[in-house]
Amino acid sequence: MNAETYVGEIMTRGVLSIRKDTPLVDAIRAMNLDQLSVIPVVDESGRLCGILSMTDLISLTYRLQADVAILPLVDNTIQRTLLRALTDEGQELQVSRAMTANVQRVFPQDTVIAAARVMTDNLIHHLPVVNQLEEPIGMLSASDIVRTVAYKPEGLLRQGE
Repeated sequence: MNAETYVGEIMTRGVLSIRKDTPLVDAIRAMNLDQLSVIPVVDESGRLCGILSMTDLISLTYRLQADVAILPLVDNTIQRTLLRALTDEGQELQVSRAMTANVQRVFPQDTVIAAARVMTDNLIHHLPVVNQLEEPIGMLSASDIVRTVAYKPEGLLRQGE
């Protein structure tokens, strides 16, 4: 991969997105079913307005004062705990209550190096990729970048940098 490798070349396409008014229980089930750790959130017009991640769900679990003694087991255990808290209390929480708003995003024509800097500067592992209308069209993960570097021996930087 060289300095001119673009996000659109390595991003994951066809990602699932959810609306911010989706019941949180449905979003958690969709994430669990598709084994997603993050999912873009869109508004009524389909524009990116946030992101829902496992970290957001753990944070909400704390806020709901659910049993968090099992936090080291994360993934499915946290999802089940949160689902139980939401279902048992009969709450109809929406995704907007748990999501991170004002997320960083990139465009397919951005360079991978620029995207990696956004990830590093913001301590994040996933970036939604949007079109000019701000609609999600893909997801770029730190794993996508590492996978590309692993199979492109020339690496990210030009020789001598």
